[in-house]
Amino acid sequence: MALDLVLMLSFMRLKLILLIWVFFCIANESTQAQEHNHEHSKYHLATGLGATWLFAEEVVMPGIHFHAMRNIDDHGKYSAGLGFETLLDEHAHHTVSFLVGYSPIERLTIEAGPGWTFSKHEGAWENGLSGHLECIYEFEWKGIHLGPMAGVGFDHEETHFSLGLHVGIGLK
Repeated sequence: MALDLVLMLSFMRLKLILLIWVFFCIANESTQAQEHNHEHSKYHLATGLGATWLFAEEVVMPGIHFHAMRNIDDHGKYSAGLGFETLLDEHAHHTVSFLVGYSPIERLTIEAGPGWTFSKHEGAWENGLSGHLECIYEFEWKGIHLGPMAGVGFDHEETHFSLGLHVGIGLK
């Protein structure tokens, strides 16, 4: 009980820090509105590592999200690809998703799509349709894309919220 409370408070603190950072980054981006002429990678491979809150079970656990995306325009605004998410706890939860991405401003990407979730509840494996939504704000540092990410996943059993760090690479 005490450990769950500590984890929940740590998770809430992490959410607040990441939210402040995202707003700072967006504000900084808008104050430095300047033209940029750089090429966007054709492919983007990434992972998101973070804390995940399961609403139905009221627990926090580590979560990992992988995605492989392909830009479908020359400006890097639209992309499509596949994602895989897993939650690392006794509550086994694995999702494969088809994702579409949209970048309304430079560095900010919103990815969403349907998926198929395999989860273990009370010792029995279940599967079914699910959905995934993720927001990523990334900076490029020495060819590596880094930044905060927040995601929501839902299926017929439960909804979860993740906050963490996005790490990726662009491939030509």
